[in-house]
Amino acid sequence: MNSDSTDKELIDAYLAGADEAFALLYNRYKRQVYGYLKSFAPGADADDLFQQTWIRVSKKLHRYHCEQKFQAWLFRLARNIALDHLRAVKRKSRYEILPAGEQAPDAIDDREEPWQAMNDEEMRAQLARALAQLSPNQRAVFAMRQKNVSFKIIAEEQGCPIGTVLMRMHYAMKKVRTALQRDGVDEEPRDE
Repeated sequence: MNSDSTDKELIDAYLAGADEAFALLYNRYKRQVYGYLKSFAPGADADDLFQQTWIRVSKKLHRYHCEQKFQAWLFRLARNIALDHLRAVKRKSRYEILPAGEQAPDAIDDREEPWQAMNDEEMRAQLARALAQLSPNQRAVFAMRQKNVSFKIIAEEQGCPIGTVLMRMHYAMKKVRTALQRDGVDEEPRDE
């Protein structure tokens, strides 16, 4: 058993008691899974979701059926964990009230051109807001494509035809582009 072993060989070895096989699976997919989860939740939340995903993988690996690709199964678990997290955050935000004396952040000053004051952090925040407007399925497709996951794998993970995945990606790109243009991100300074 080594890093050239197939996913099935590693899973079988892990289920037979070889813990190092799980470490090989983890190393094979950790970057893709973490990047995918980061699209759902920033910073420490993504770290927590990442940890929860691998804990769930270790507990449910005996339920994995080799007819489907392991990568699709893994991303389905990660997506379910992320969606649970988003639902919990949404429920919590319904009841959150700003502390006394604290005001909501001000809107962006319309007089300033967006590209003049925007730094990387603001750009990431605008992209995050644009991604938050996507449906969970569109966000999942977008995030997985950012990690170079094939449309075929995404279709398997989402349990739908590849044409549906392609349309979700098309609509996701259209919505993100529209949201960023609305926020002034795609505007460029003009030489006059």
